[in-house]
Amino acid sequence: MLIAKSGVPTNVQGDFNPGTFVTALNKNGGFSGANFAWYRVTSVAPKFRPVQINYSLAGLSKEQKLNTIRNLVSQGYYVVAEVKGNTGQHWVAIDNVTGNTINMMDPGSSSTNMWAQYNWQNTSVISYFSVS
Repeated sequence: MLIAKSGVPTNVQGDFNPGTFVTALNKNGGFSGANFAWYRVTSVAPKFRPVQINYSLAGLSKEQKLNTIRNLVSQGYYVVAEVKGNTGQHWVAIDNVTGNTINMMDPGSSSTNMWAQYNWQNTSVISYFSVS
């Protein structure tokens, strides 16, 4: 979703969507077992580059987490957040931050307010990307 939002060209034939992205990743070593191979994103979208993978937010307050995410988004980074912490694993794309609300794009929910949908305490890790 963030790749499409960024507008970078991709190596996907036809429409770019989550399904065609996963298909392209499968063809390019994008998964190791059930784990996502973060750096393989560039095999599908060469100009969409990982900057920091698995940056820990553990132990931070809600305000510190919000400020970290807000600062990265305001600097033009594309951020994804792990929102289930020790209760499971689920990643969402950060669309923007408005006031104290982190707006997300979540294939597993129709909600757009990240912390209305998921407990802020379980936002444990983020990864972020830049466009070159």
